[in-house]
Amino acid sequence: MDGDRRAVLVTGVSSGIGLAVAKAIAARGVPVIGSVRKAADAGPFAAAIGPAAGAAVFDLRDPTAIAAAADEVRALAPAGLRGLVNNAGVAVPGPLEHLPLADFRDQIEINLAGTLAVTQAFLPALARGGRIVNVSSVAAATAMPSLGAYSASKAALEAMSESLRRELGPRGIDVVIVQPGGIRTPIWQKASAADSSALAGTEYEAPAAEFRSAALAAGEAGLAAERVGALIARVLLDARRPRTRYLVTPHPVTERLMRMLPARLLDRLIAKRLGRRR
Repeated sequence: MDGDRRAVLVTGVSSGIGLAVAKAIAARGVPVIGSVRKAADAGPFAAAIGPAAGAAVFDLRDPTAIAAAADEVRALAPAGLRGLVNNAGVAVPGPLEHLPLADFRDQIEINLAGTLAVTQAFLPALARGGRIVNVSSVAAATAMPSLGAYSASKAALEAMSESLRRELGPRGIDVVIVQPGGIRTPIWQKASAADSSALAGTEYEAPAAEFRSAALAAGEAGLAAERVGALIARVLLDARRPRTRYLVTPHPVTERLMRMLPARLLDRLIAKRLGRRR
């Protein structure tokens, strides 16, 4: 505990990475406020974290609720914020050719526009020296089939984060990107359980089944969310000058190699993995 009574706000703390981040921060004696989408999740979050926790209820698609939460946070954290962790998000799976535009817009609204809405609302509480951590994904760099909407949202989030860092730097506020990949969180179980009946009889039917299997396997074999939580806590509380981005994955060498391969070769490797001919 360092005597700084400013709090850290973490969005999306009902499970997974958000909850792990909140626990890691609270374990250091730092006040933490977590956002949940449903009021029913506020009590379990507070019970999991203890007396250092506060909860704010809002949906990233509801600017009125976000504004009201900003007022609540000012009361919960009168000393202000030392950090904001934009973690809340969803993964909307499906091949882009058949993905309803409403679903695509929802993906962008939550993961991108919602993140900006939260950032705008809580920036006034961040003093000089404060830090923003935006939780992206390895999918921002390597866009896989059936994850086009998700990858688009995360790639755009990273571009937005770069601009924010350059805009806020003169005010002493840093912006850091964290790219998890292969983490055991409920997001991939939810994605694999999505209804794919609309793909029956199309050329995507078999790859969609392979995607579900791959998503479940990646989740089961992934790193514990606590690894990401510990890293983000270090970035917020310890690092004198954090890097602009961090990669957290069970296979960092493979991930970096994929980013270095010629695009056409990577296309063929991915198609082979999903049982599709090119």
